[in-house]
Amino acid sequence: MTKNYWEAIYHSEKTAEYDGWLDEFLPQFSEGKILDLGCGNGGVSDFLEGQGLDVLACDFSDEALKNCSLLNPHIKTQKVDLRIPLPFADQSVSTVITQLSLHYFSSALTEKILQEIWRILSVDGLLIVCVNSTKDIHFGAGQGEKIERNFYSKNGNTKRFFDEEMVQQFFLTENWKKISVKEQTKSRFNNKKTFWEIVLRKRENK
Repeated sequence: MTKNYWEAIYHSEKTAEYDGWLDEFLPQFSEGKILDLGCGNGGVSDFLEGQGLDVLACDFSDEALKNCSLLNPHIKTQKVDLRIPLPFADQSVSTVITQLSLHYFSSALTEKILQEIWRILSVDGLLIVCVNSTKDIHFGAGQGEKIERNFYSKNGNTKRFFDEEMVQQFFLTENWKKISVKEQTKSRFNNKKTFWEIVLRKRENK
């Protein structure tokens, strides 16, 4: 997605929402730094900071990070572009959360990003992901110019939609131990949004 596109969105839309989706996974969290990658306006980071957790809100949009600070001045923020190597040391993070921020990239780049997340996670580190489903018809599924399987370009922006096979391909690999994988539908912006919620634990390569 183009940076100007997101800067314009976060300049005009400053609402930050948290609908409780992480609550059931809190017992899985371990001590240490939590990264909210693609934090947007900071709803998730605000919730986690309120739980007394060490969370760092990360986005490549300056406007999004400003909105995080306006929402909660105690939230720590850092500008991070997922398209380049993550600026964190090996095994320095206990949990990574990416809510609807990993479905904008080519297959090759998506795999590189997941390798980077694996690299920075501590032993048994937790990865919590939400990505678009191919059933997400109200938010662009199947629309635009097809670039790769279930990956489309529209108005200069790209978006990927995952089916069960693609969830297996990208996430259920030897690098990860599955904790939970669910396809679900919730209300979002007065429409029904269908997405995959994926919870994994880092598995050490032997």
